[in-house]
Amino acid sequence: ISSSINERIEELIAEVVDVPNTAVITQLDIRRYLRAVIEKKHPNIAVLSFQELEGLVEFNNLGVVDV
Repeated sequence: ISSSINERIEELIAEVVDVPNTAVITQLDIRRYLRAVIEKKHPNIAVLSFQELEGLVEFNNLGVVDV
């Protein structure tokens, strides 16, 4: 992951790290890699794919990381 992407991820997580039930939602094909990056510093933040949540829950989008 490039440093700019990693920095953006950290910015977004810093905004919500103390919010209960926080999760990062991503595309299925990068979920595993993103989880590996996030869980090093934030093991309590779930990393899920849109496909896992489809039709099950409502969520608020707090930010986007573009590649």
